Amino acid sequence: RGHGVFDACAIRGGGAHALRAHVERLVSSAREARIDFNRDADEIEAIVMATIRASGVRDGQVRMYVTSGVARSFALTDMGDMASFYVACYAKAPDVDGDARAMRDGWRAVSSPIPIKPPKYARLKSTNYMPNVHCAMDASERGADVGCFLTTDGFIGEGPGANVAFLTPDGTLRTPPATEVLGGITIRRIKELIEMPANAKALRK
Repeated sequence: RGHGVFDACAIRGGGAHALRAHVERLVSSAREARIDFNRDADEIEAIVMATIRASGVRDGQVRMYVTSGVARSFALTDMGDMASFYVACYAKAPDVDGDARAMRDGWRAVSSPIPIKPPKYARLKSTNYMPNVHCAMDASERGADVGCFLTTDGFIGEGPGANVAFLTPDGTLRTPPATEVLGGITIRRIKELIEMPANAKALRK
């Protein structure tokens, strides 16, 4: 009954993009969710890659799920029960036209009236995505491409399935503090690239 976490990454050419980072976040989410998930990162990666190869998916997405196991009452499992681990692959061709259109025209974004998750639960990737779904539905109903959760202080927090960032005219990348939003792997990589001397110099231009 909701005692589960997940993570997902893109499959490109039969490989999993930034798999180690996604696996580490999955393990962190399981720990924060108090799920006894005793598998190390190398073992998880091996299972994921074996599943991708068996699926035959070359381009798409791989999802990893961890649940606390079979519940004995309400959402509680017996002490000592092993967590359940599932891996699923989905084929999906890259949306080249859609990506090009978004780069050209941008996305229409609106602030969402849906309350943001409490910090403890916003920072782990749980299977409870009801607020995210309602945020996306509200944005669509209002003619926008994406909705943005607001923090408890009324500032931009995150989208229903992505982080938010702002690039200022002086080349500074600004993101909401990771206290009320999920730590995004893509945004982390962008920051790493920006901090490289050559890239930082190019941005300042």
